[in-house]
Amino acid sequence: IDTDGRPTWPKALTNAQRNGDTPMKKMIRTMPDIAELVLNKCTDLSNNPPERTTDHPHYEVTFNYKYISDKELSFDLANMEERKSISSVDIDQESSEATSRILDPAEMESYHIHPLALMIKYKRNELLNHPLITSLIYKKWLSYGKHFYYGNLLVYMVYLIFLTIYAVTQLPPYVKIGIDEDGNIAENQNSEDVYKYDKRRHCIKVEGTSDNSDDCYYRTKSDLVYISGIITIIVALVRIFIETLQLIYQKHKYVSLQNFIELCLFGLSIWFTSNVFFTNDVIAEVTWQVGVFCVIVAWMNYLMFLRKFPGIGIYIVMFVEVLQTFLKIMVVLILFSDCLRGSLSTWFWSSFPPTRTPGTL
Repeated sequence: IDTDGRPTWPKALTNAQRNGDTPMKKMIRTMPDIAELVLNKCTDLSNNPPERTTDHPHYEVTFNYKYISDKELSFDLANMEERKSISSVDIDQESSEATSRILDPAEMESYHIHPLALMIKYKRNELLNHPLITSLIYKKWLSYGKHFYYGNLLVYMVYLIFLTIYAVTQLPPYVKIGIDEDGNIAENQNSEDVYKYDKRRHCIKVEGTSDNSDDCYYRTKSDLVYISGIITIIVALVRIFIETLQLIYQKHKYVSLQNFIELCLFGLSIWFTSNVFFTNDVIAEVTWQVGVFCVIVAWMNYLMFLRKFPGIGIYIVMFVEVLQTFLKIMVVLILFSDCLRGSLSTWFWSSFPPTRTPGTL
């Protein structure tokens, strides 16, 4: 408290350095208990009368996000990455002397890491669960987070639906379908049935039959194959373009297993659906196997998208955690079973010798 009786902690928290570091970021890194006290100071409950409890419908809480959303506290250092050092300038504007110093890693991260990201990096769970932080996250979610999430989810659902339709309607490379004289798929087919081909479009002649033959088997491509295949390719190209923009913007931060899986998924799905441009060609067996892989991975990746979906997201997170734990236990069980099997087989072999030579019937 200063001489006028006013608290000095708000002024102290605005003492941002030229490297973008703020007192709040320093407290998050080194003094989380003090940071929690600051968050409590930024939570105002004074608008509630004594008889108004927390479960009252008109209970009011006023949050001050100034020291968490620290845009106004940070200096403009857009050229910092190019310079890799900054000048510590004397407060006296008449002095033109400056000394350069190299920033340590803790200071370097202050340029581009938000205080919320610091809480996650240093695992400050008590700060992340504070009402002020949860309300700020909810505010950001309502402002723009949910629009990006639901928009991204909608685009991915379009991709997933049409990829699945293409995989279901596309004929495998080993299926033979007979066509009768009216151009309809013949019923009750068996190995001895042959039907005359009506030469309508979207039909593929089975390999091994002549064009002049009246007794041919043909495959049929429905219109759904072409529509779903083209839409899948368009959406996959859009997603690859978006992923490329993220790579350019985020650079090394973009590198992760999930992003790598998505890039491979979209690329392989284009390969799988590219058969729509070859009307008279049967889909290759290797392409069909790639399609099976794409459908499985696409649906598993869809579950990862739903982790943030309200209501069911928590259950997906629980399933992933249980699955990871189960896989870790399975590794131990496999090693234990191999050890036990080897020791028991050796013991039985020495105690009860076989009546015939091993390896013979």
